[in-house]
Amino acid sequence: MATENRWYLLAIAWCVALNIRASAISVSPILPLIKTDLGLSYAEAGFFFAVPTFFMALFGMPGGWLADTVGMKRTITLGMVVLFAGSALRTAATGFLSLTVWMAVLGAGMGIATPGLTRMVRDRFSDVPGTATGINTSGLIAGGTLASLLTVPYLLRWSGSWRGTFLVWGGVALVTLLGWVILAPPGDPSSGGRHRQLLGIWRDKTVWKLNIIFLAQGLIFYSLSSWIPTYYHEMGLSLKKGSLLLFIFIIGSLPSSLAVPYLSDRIGGRKASLLVSGLFLLPALLG
Repeated sequence: MATENRWYLLAIAWCVALNIRASAISVSPILPLIKTDLGLSYAEAGFFFAVPTFFMALFGMPGGWLADTVGMKRTITLGMVVLFAGSALRTAATGFLSLTVWMAVLGAGMGIATPGLTRMVRDRFSDVPGTATGINTSGLIAGGTLASLLTVPYLLRWSGSWRGTFLVWGGVALVTLLGWVILAPPGDPSSGGRHRQLLGIWRDKTVWKLNIIFLAQGLIFYSLSSWIPTYYHEMGLSLKKGSLLLFIFIIGSLPSSLAVPYLSDRIGGRKASLLVSGLFLLPALLG
């Protein structure tokens, strides 16, 4: 049943990207409930929310190595298995330590799977990398959007607890994993001495510049997405309204995530799009 059509493959990868972001952001709308139920301090709540992001970064490097050596499909499959395990097992958390452990497992899965998506774009969409990257990115945004929109008003009400919402997102991850295994083409492992290029990558100034840009973007996104619902809930808004603000923040990035990469393929270069994005971002943060 595997498909060789690259656009169908991109659609399946889009679902994987959705799960990567939804699994992490689904914590934010119900963070006040978790904090109260487990008796967490603000520092502990912020720490366990940050753990998946840290482990995603930590396991991104071995994830990239796996994508280069064992192939894109196997790497993403492994990442989704680990992500599903962390997503499902966090429902059984009894305190700060156990919740942190399962969130770390979740983040490791995110880190392993994400480079496989990047490798797929490079291998299958070398003629339109910006467009394909934009579509993949829209999957991440859709995941954050659905997590912020559905978790409190629907999943929490339906399941009856914050643990139940985690179980639902774990089920979504399982369905996506099965769909990926069945539908994605096997693909051949990459070859050709990638390990010899590692030292050169660490010395590449462009790599460091790009990582600094990603670091800055990540700091802004995860700082806002983690605390918007909790902050405004403690200012007097309901959890539903706090989640709605998070939804507005995330959905606002969808048009530009599709348009900017598409335009970069047509115009060439990336500096202009980064500068324009920064010019929009600065006054919004100050406002």
